[in-house]
Amino acid sequence: MEKAVAAHQRVTALIQLICLTLLGFCLIERRLRRAWGSEQTMIIFYPDNRRSGPPAG
Repeated sequence: MEKAVAAHQRVTALIQLICLTLLGFCLIERRLRRAWGSEQTMIIFYPDNRRSGPPAG
């Protein structure tokens, strides 16, 4: 029983870590987009050097 609880806690901690990492990435991307203005496009976050315009929302 103790191993199941420990495994559950580890999975929960991993999910929390992934969510915090994604939140940090989104906040950094948002700050960069606002700093560059609405006319600028970004290259660095997408594969194949695709350009990304401002988000629709």
